[in-house]
Amino acid sequence: MQLVSRPWESLVAWFRGDLVCVDAHGDEPPGKIARRRLIRMIDEGEPWAAVMMCPCGCGEVIELSLSPDSKTYWTLGIEAGRPTLHPSVWRNTGCRSHFWVRRGRVHWVL
Repeated sequence: MQLVSRPWESLVAWFRGDLVCVDAHGDEPPGKIARRRLIRMIDEGEPWAAVMMCPCGCGEVIELSLSPDSKTYWTLGIEAGRPTLHPSVWRNTGCRSHFWVRRGRVHWVL
């Protein structure tokens, strides 16, 4: 995996508690996902998924499709290594978390 942003920007984001985006190549998400990491999965040069640990701390892995061919998909923007997802993430099972990710920050929907 390779950091998308410059090292100092990633370091600042880490200390602030932001999510930092990293790329992984292949058609399977990695077996272990670090806290505060959003992994952009790329296969054949195209991003196909965003994978992260649920920010609530429940320990579940969230996999979001980035493919417009999917029935439900998200768009992923990256600014200085910090991800923005659209639309919000709303888990309908498990912890039932509902949140936005904007410039690496998790914003909870109450």
